[in-house]
Amino acid sequence: MSLEVRLRSGPGSTRSRLRIPLHERLFGWNGPAFVAAVALRERVGDHKNFFSFVSNSTRKEMMGKSARSVATVATPGGVGRRLRLLRAAPAERLHLILMLALTFSTGLVDAIGYLGLDRVFTGNMTGNVVVLGMAITGGGHLPVIGPLLALLGFIAGAALAGWGLRGTAPGWLPRTTAFLTLAALLVLTAGVALVCIDGYVTAPTKIFFTTILGSAMGLQAVSARHIAVRDVTTVVVTSTITAFAAILIRGTRRGGSLMDRRLAAVVLILVGAAIGAALLQWQLGAGLILAGTILAVVATVGAWHAGASTSAY
Repeated sequence: MSLEVRLRSGPGSTRSRLRIPLHERLFGWNGPAFVAAVALRERVGDHKNFFSFVSNSTRKEMMGKSARSVATVATPGGVGRRLRLLRAAPAERLHLILMLALTFSTGLVDAIGYLGLDRVFTGNMTGNVVVLGMAITGGGHLPVIGPLLALLGFIAGAALAGWGLRGTAPGWLPRTTAFLTLAALLVLTAGVALVCIDGYVTAPTKIFFTTILGSAMGLQAVSARHIAVRDVTTVVVTSTITAFAAILIRGTRRGGSLMDRRLAAVVLILVGAAIGAALLQWQLGAGLILAGTILAVVATVGAWHAGASTSAY
């Protein structure tokens, strides 16, 4: 629901219509009243008297705090408006969506790793350690080298990202983008390579690719941890299910939103695994190409939003 505001800059001038969400504050430098005035100034070109009533320091403060609201309200429709709406999206909400997308891609990668690359988890290291433990005792004729190298690859990727992000504040940083981009390149390269050599995948080749994918998932896991979206780790849902069950029984004041994201994480990794298994019937590397593409899109959108938010201030 929105509130339509009609503005007129002076006698005989045309009217300007603006739609302002009702949930926005009605007063203050970030409120619709100020936003509407800024939008009117941009439309009618009244640059002379618009800020005559404020000092220079107050003007800078007002413009800085209102930049994203102006971009949302005062721009015309089309692609430009959608981009500005994305730019104005709260970082917490956008990061949640992006991390849920990575959770979906983890389901894809794990399905390919376990069903197509010799029963090895490349993202869910809890399952991988369990498989490795059973394999050591010879149970079920499970592989040992594959899970072990995938685990070592995951540790290497996580260590690299942890070293690069040490001492930095939580959030989306250029280094976060770099590590997610590297993970996307690793997954995409593995997917394309598997498509090219489909039908000629040997045991050593499978081990090589599971190690590469483990490294990519380690990079992703630490990057997601640094972005710090609550209850969405992107690579494991055991703790998410535990917290979801606890809130389901106990309940909290903010239980609704937390339950939504936890349930979404579980469903998305499940759907990702199902789609990965389905794509495996068609092409071994198809699911990895899709997962790598999602990683690349997440890295691009997150970096763009972080840069745009910084420039707005």
